[in-house]
Amino acid sequence: MCAVLVLSPACLPVPHELEGRACVADADCVNARRSDLVCHRQVCTVRGTFGAVDLVLAHAASEGGVEGAAATPVRPSLSAFTASGTVTAPRFGATAAGGFVVGGTGTAEVLGPAGAFTALPSARSQVAAAVAGGRLFVIGGTAEAGAPLAEVLSAPLEGGEWAQEPALAAPRTAAQAIAAGGRVYLLGGEAATGLSAEVLVAELNGEGRLGPWRSAGQLPAPRARAGAALFDGHVYLAGGSCSGACPPVVAPVLSDGGLGAFTALPAFTPERESPAVVVAGGALHVIGGRQGSGQVLAEVLSLPLGTGTPWQTQPRLPRALYGAAAREVNGAIELTGGRGTDGGTLAEQWSAFTTTAGAEPFQRGPNVPEESQYGALVAWNGALYTAGGHRNSSVLDTIFRAEAGPDGALGPWRLAGNLPAPTAELGVAAWGGRFYLLNGCRDFAGNCLSISESYSAPFFADGGVGAMRPEPSLAAGDEVSGFAVSAVNGALYAAGGVIGYGPTRREVWRTNIELDGGGLSPLSPVTALPGDAGLWGHALVEWRGNLYAVGGQGAGGYGLYSDRVLQAALLPDGTVSQWSVAARLPQQRGRVSAAVYDDTLYVVNGCNETMGGSFCSTYPPSLLAAPLFGDGGVGPFAALLNHPNPARGAQLALLGGRLVTVAGYDGNPQPWSFTSELHGRGRLGPARPATVLPPSTTAAAGAYTFGAGGEVSPGPSLPEAVQAAAATPTALFAVAGTRVWRGALPVTEWVELPALPRALATPVMAGSFVAEGRTVFALVGGAWAEWSAPAGVERLALSGAWLFAFGGAGDVYVTGTQAEAWRRVEGLPGPRPGVGAVASDGMLYVAGGGGLRDVLVSSVGSDGTLGPWSHVGTLPAAWPAVTLVAHSGQLFAHGAGEARSWPLFTPPARGTFSLRVDLGGDVTAVEGITLEGEGEWSVTARLAGPDGVFGESMALGHGRPGQELRVGRPGRYLFLTFLLHGESRLTGGKVATRL
Repeated sequence: MCAVLVLSPACLPVPHELEGRACVADADCVNARRSDLVCHRQVCTVRGTFGAVDLVLAHAASEGGVEGAAATPVRPSLSAFTASGTVTAPRFGATAAGGFVVGGTGTAEVLGPAGAFTALPSARSQVAAAVAGGRLFVIGGTAEAGAPLAEVLSAPLEGGEWAQEPALAAPRTAAQAIAAGGRVYLLGGEAATGLSAEVLVAELNGEGRLGPWRSAGQLPAPRARAGAALFDGHVYLAGGSCSGACPPVVAPVLSDGGLGAFTALPAFTPERESPAVVVAGGALHVIGGRQGSGQVLAEVLSLPLGTGTPWQTQPRLPRALYGAAAREVNGAIELTGGRGTDGGTLAEQWSAFTTTAGAEPFQRGPNVPEESQYGALVAWNGALYTAGGHRNSSVLDTIFRAEAGPDGALGPWRLAGNLPAPTAELGVAAWGGRFYLLNGCRDFAGNCLSISESYSAPFFADGGVGAMRPEPSLAAGDEVSGFAVSAVNGALYAAGGVIGYGPTRREVWRTNIELDGGGLSPLSPVTALPGDAGLWGHALVEWRGNLYAVGGQGAGGYGLYSDRVLQAALLPDGTVSQWSVAARLPQQRGRVSAAVYDDTLYVVNGCNETMGGSFCSTYPPSLLAAPLFGDGGVGPFAALLNHPNPARGAQLALLGGRLVTVAGYDGNPQPWSFTSELHGRGRLGPARPATVLPPSTTAAAGAYTFGAGGEVSPGPSLPEAVQAAAATPTALFAVAGTRVWRGALPVTEWVELPALPRALATPVMAGSFVAEGRTVFALVGGAWAEWSAPAGVERLALSGAWLFAFGGAGDVYVTGTQAEAWRRVEGLPGPRPGVGAVASDGMLYVAGGGGLRDVLVSSVGSDGTLGPWSHVGTLPAAWPAVTLVAHSGQLFAHGAGEARSWPLFTPPARGTFSLRVDLGGDVTAVEGITLEGEGEWSVTARLAGPDGVFGESMALGHGRPGQELRVGRPGRYLFLTFLLHGESRLTGGKVATRL
């Protein structure tokens, strides 16, 4: 007999030899010795064991959480629609749903977010379509011969055969569909008896298939050929043909599967049928359409949702049309097909950009050791550097440095170096590991007088700034202070300035940064600013090959304040086109600051004399934001919030996805710093160590490890050790020598692809693209095509239809995935050998390289161009080589034996969305759900047993990060719906289970 406290081996439990073994059914886990094992998630596990299932947010479906937008929108701005290509065949009456474009007159084609999707069994138009439970549903419509259809089809989102779903009781065409809460709804349409007001609903089962259709309510009046969209648990219906008036309406989606009462939205005139309708950027957009008289419209209207504001008129379409399909793709609205005024069917596609610019209230940060105005601020390698400035009767020569912490907060300021002499009104930039100073003013007998000197200094590994060395300067007599400087793709541009306190200058200069040594070429003039007055106290920023000069003064220190945003294109030879007025600020501002983030221009601080007084004595408090358009244009400015310390001569920079303002003059020079978190794509959450990785880009020793949100599951081994691998959202690719394999995620088997033409010693991959040196191989039509790259490729990244190649010198090139010519785009800020790169949600991320620690992001334009690189995170150390992977709502970086992850604050982690969870087998109880992120959310749950039929909705209540929401019921599948309140964000979570 064993005593209770005796721990001899004979008294320990005997492990079951089958525990932990792979299995298919419970019978595989039973033998004569023990019968308490069950087969759970293909592994023999002890009954009663507690476990956890990770929530993979990448598999969630939007239910009114809009792509890239918050639940609390600001005033939407939409660019003009411009031609973005054509489709294979003209189509009218195509339908968009979840990034797909389905059918249209005479075609069975389906376009997916990444290109062609499995075609329908036959051509059809005017279908209703929705995405839910990992499948695309196509409902009713009109057959090619003109007969209405009752057929309902579905196909898995990763591609595959179409399957039959329960049919409608009667044919229905020109209806609308939405998916919410584990159900698919069909709204109105046209039946054999005429227009219908009926609302039908069908339940999803655990396998993502539909149950039978039943009634879920009535529209206020029969309606067809309308547009429907979801936002924050409400269905919006706009346009259409009705038996009477046809106003836009809204109704809540109820937890019992019904729809609440429809209420009227603000009306628009004229009413129209067959408009394209889509939710994007926090607004409902109604595009084109046709009046009852037959007149076709080119009008574009937008209704901000959740704000109570009226419809807003946007730039008109390039041609009037109706019956087009509109979908949101990476922050843009894409319009496909339709009919024009002549009734002809169109094959064109058009795109317009939308912005959801926004910012959190400014928070006070650590004080700079010396108060000042008219200094300079730059970001480099995860830190901010403030240099020089004017403090009442003295000028400063100090450079202070502050790092961004793992949570993005700004750390204390420490001395990092000194300028060659006390200097204010200085132009500075950081590029390629060096700090650059152009001109400024020095104190002479109490006056800060202009100089013509330029300097550079290295940034040290510890963050310090080294000794300043002279660089080529302007000629004698060209002493200028107040240069506005912008670093662009290996060059510095300097604009305007002042001599003494007047006159202002209109010259614009360019100097190249030498690749070896970082020296500057002599400053050469390019196209000057327009007019005779010149500018001082303005900001100069760059975006997608355009320079913008914002605000400023034209009479030195004596006013002539400007409200203009001037724009000029950078030409291929580095010169500048003629300047033009691209937009106007809501008020005149001199001594202003500006920055660009996620295709939005932000303007803060400044001064004028509109309230009387003199010498820049009034300080506009508002932070302004305006969208930047693909043609270089600037949209209308919106006032987002007020700065807590309006000032002139403050310094501004971007760090960690935040605007940071430092110092400034509000009657006295100040030492204060403030930070504001920006909305938009690309911002990262707090960094944390990553113990497991997503689909790995370095598979070693023939093994493959897959981690989805933290869960590690071994896949089938490859037959030999792998040199490189790369993941797409649906597959993993691996290469060794000439052999290449593909495994659909999650990997259950490897399929060998055709062999490469020759073995590669040090390959790099992005999806199925393989590169080494100046050669890129692409799998085209089942064979490898060989492309010539413009430079030695050290890293590849794939973003939709664009392939990016990175060279060790910091150059970035882009080509289409169909072997278009390579183009040079916005390069990295200096040489970065070993840099990591990955694309996600229309953003391109890079990390480290060249001994640096910063994580940078740039937005990918519809034409493959890149926006400016912004700092959004910091590695724990300077890894010699970095691998980046974006997966499950996280950005993972690994190198030097370490790994870090950051939540990606991008869809579907914002707004309202749903997620079907496979628990891997029957569980005795779903104990509870714990979510991570920021803010507060409401969660409802539905459970399904082995039959896959989901039960009633259970309101789990309000939750916050780390709080467990109790369920306490058995199940096999789980369907969760999340409503994120205000600016809340969800980054991950777990479902606790007990077998």
